Amino acid sequence: MVLSGGPAELDGLVVTETVAGREFRVAADGFWQVHPDAAGTLTAAVTAALDTARVSGGTGWDLYGGVGVFAPALAAAVGRTGTVVSVEGDRTASALAVENLADLPQVRCETSSVETFVRQHESDTVRQHQSDTVREHQSDTVRQHQSDTVRQHGSDGGAGDPAVVVLDPPRSGAGQQVCTALAALRPRLIVYVACDPAALARDTKTLLDNGFRLTDLKAFDCFPQTHHVECVASFRPAATESEPAADPAAATGSERAAAAPEGPAAVSVPAEGSIGTA
Repeated sequence: MVLSGGPAELDGLVVTETVAGREFRVAADGFWQVHPDAAGTLTAAVTAALDTARVSGGTGWDLYGGVGVFAPALAAAVGRTGTVVSVEGDRTASALAVENLADLPQVRCETSSVETFVRQHESDTVRQHQSDTVREHQSDTVRQHQSDTVRQHGSDGGAGDPAVVVLDPPRSGAGQQVCTALAALRPRLIVYVACDPAALARDTKTLLDNGFRLTDLKAFDCFPQTHHVECVASFRPAATESEPAADPAAATGSERAAAAPEGPAAVSVPAEGSIGTA
């Protein structure tokens, strides 16, 4: 995009991008995908993953949310009775997200680093647990049933815990601390958008080590003629039986498909055992 015939001051300038029929205001000096169809293609992949979540009325977290591109898909997944929390550390991007998502009453935007947000949620959860222990009214049988349900199927997002998480971290990945904390919350579904396969591999190992399984992985060639690859990975609690693991025999070879008309090419990868660690 050419703003002038010479050097231009981008600070404070805002441009408008359209993704999945919605307009998003983005800082001219902020982050946006270079490929014109990348944002729409990745949003379509995230939406397809969320369509399997069955989390209506639950809580969804949009971590590293930027200007809110994935939040509408989360809002549709949880419905009007659900809640979406979009977390972004950059103040400018977070402020623009508030504007971009103003028509979605179930979405709340927070300006915070993801690490701080997750750590604060852990602290609040511990305090709530201590308070509940003092006011104990449930029988051991009911408590055991609830514990078994969460372990087998994942959280419904009660008490602020997320039923579903979408995260789009920077190239360095989410990291062990964030992934371990998310796994402990046992959401029904984690959708991870990654711009570096090596970082995704490291975070995948952390999630697998903490009781999750990789159920779907798609790679997108958003940067043709380069080694860079974008990925969208889905993780579910290992004990979840509602969605069977992918059959490696049925997925031999690379199944190529266009994720969106004229968009970046996509490659579907066998879910189980298909990604190495670095």
